[in-house]
This record gives sequence, structure tokens and C-alpha cells, in this order.
Amino acid sequence: MAEVALPSREPRRPAAMPVPKVRPLQPWVDAGVPLVEWLASLEDDPPPGEDMVPMTAPHARAMGYTANALVLRLRGQRVEVGADLPMVFTLADENGVPQRGRLSPDVLVAFGVQHRAAVREYDADANGAPDFVLEVLSRSTWQRDVAAKLKTYAAIGVRECFLFDPAAELSVPVLQGFALTKQSVQPLPVETVADGRHGVRSDVLRLVACVGRAGGEQAKREPGAPALRWHDPETGRDLPSPAEETAARMAAEQATAHAERQRDELAHRHAATARQRDELARQHEATTRQRDELARQHEATTRQRDELARQRDEATRERDELAQQRDETVRRIAELEDLLRRSERRATD
Repeated sequence: MAEVALPSREPRRPAAMPVPKVRPLQPWVDAGVPLVEWLASLEDDPPPGEDMVPMTAPHARAMGYTANALVLRLRGQRVEVGADLPMVFTLADENGVPQRGRLSPDVLVAFGVQHRAAVREYDADANGAPDFVLEVLSRSTWQRDVAAKLKTYAAIGVRECFLFDPAAELSVPVLQGFALTKQSVQPLPVETVADGRHGVRSDVLRLVACVGRAGGEQAKREPGAPALRWHDPETGRDLPSPAEETAARMAAEQATAHAERQRDELAHRHAATARQRDELARQHEATTRQRDELARQHEATTRQRDELARQRDEATRERDELAQQRDETVRRIAELEDLLRRSERRATD
């Protein structure tokens, strides 16, 4: 008989499912335009014949506050913080051809990059993509910032991008944060900080971006305008603006000067008290010497008085003895006179 092959006892393994390949973001492909044209549309320079739209005060304030606050917070670290700093980078098109691009985020933060004061542009190819960017929306560029630039930042490798609308007219909500990868753009959740404000947490900066109402002169010029604030969850306080930092520094300097004046005044009072104490000690020492001298004089007077009393007693004894001797002498004289008279009488008889 022919041998029959028995089936294997090993369980049949299911066929491996193919892992879907995640396509990296290529917004120019989705838009149906070549990468060169896409990069050209992102340039912040105005088209030929058009003037540059000036930056509004709220735009400059949000950008300046964020950049200066982050510079103060990250002081001493190896990090580049740029405000309106042009960034150059390279992307490859669908055919693998590299194309050079240029963007100017309102604020960029790149950790692990040595800050250079004279730097005129940030080279993302040489230093790596920034870890964080902030775009402050304006009427002339907000659609490009929200759509095209956000996806381009993701394609470059930026980790987080925040959008802020200082006019509260272009974006709802006025503050948004996004976690970026080269394959996706994901909105960050809104959370509530300790003081009740709503904000968006940046894991890159370890801060929470919050929106408050403008105060001071800005509130008079722009009533109801939102103000961007960066909140530190560890301290429970907002990062100070340059004006607040200056005011705090001046207040600290005034407090230090006041404390120094108080210290000098206390030192002066302490010195005066020490002089008074030394004078009192000197007077006390002089009084003690006077008291000791009087005690010594009193002791000498007492000795003199005792000596005079002894001498008086001695003189009294001598006087009594002389009086006794005198009485004895008078008695003997009287006896002798009596004997003499008797002798004379006998002789006469």
C-alpha cells in the first residue's frame, strides 16, 4: 500500500497581514501643485509691486512677549529662541528631488542648538527642525498659516505648533495647539489651569498657553482684546512680560535698597545702642570703683573709730588705775600722819 502523508500536528498560523505604510505629509501633493510652487507660496516676502503689510501692535506684542518670556525662562540652556527669524530648510518632492524652502515663524524654539546673537537665519538642515513654533495670525496671512504652513512644519519635523489670534476675529478658538509628526497633525486638548483659565499645554516647553484679557494701557486702547500668557504649572504663575520683568526687577531693586537702608539704620541704631551700653558700663564701672572706695574709706573710718574707742578704754583704765593709786597714796599718807601724831603724843607724855 502506498504511504499516506499525515497532516502536521502544528496549528496552522494565520497569514501575516500587510502593515499599511503611513505616507508622510506632502501637502503640495494634496494641493496638486509642484513643491517649488508650494514653497514659493509660503514665502513671507510680498509679491513684486506690493508693499509689506506692517505688523500690528497686538501681533508684535504676542510675539515679543512669547520670545522674551522664553528667553528668560530658558536662560542658561543650550537653546535657540528666535522671533521672526527666517528659517531655511529642504524638502524632497515626490520624485526625490530636494527643494530649498524658507519660512519665518513668529517664534521658534530649537533645543540643543547654541544661540548666536548675530544669526540672521535658522538653518533647519544643519541644526534640525525647531521643536516648537508659534504663529500669530494676521488678516493677510492667517489662511496660509492655518493650512499650508502648519502642514509644512509637520513635514519638516517640527514637534509642536501653536496658533494665536490676537484680534479674536480669525480663529475659533483664538488659541490652538497642534502636535506634529511627519505623518499627521493632531490638535492638542484644552485644559484648565489652577486659576480657572483654559489653556493648551505644550509638552515641548512644559508650559500652558492661556488667553486672558489685556490690562493696563492695552486694555484702554483695545478693550476686550485677548492677551497671550504662558503659565508655568510648577510655580502656578505666568511667565512675566518684558515690562513686568522690568517692573519686578525695579521693585526688587527698590526692596533691596529699602532693606539696605533699613539694615544701615539698624546698624546705626545698634552702634548707638552699643555706645550707650559701653558708656553705661563705663559709668557703672566708675560707680563701682567709687562704691569700693567709699567702702574702703568706711572700713578705715571704722578701724579708726575702733582704735579710738580702744584708746579711750585704755585711757579710762589708766585713769581709773591712777585714781586708785592716788586714793591708796592718800590713805597711806593719812595713816603715816596718824602714826606721826601718835608718836608725837607719846613723846610728849
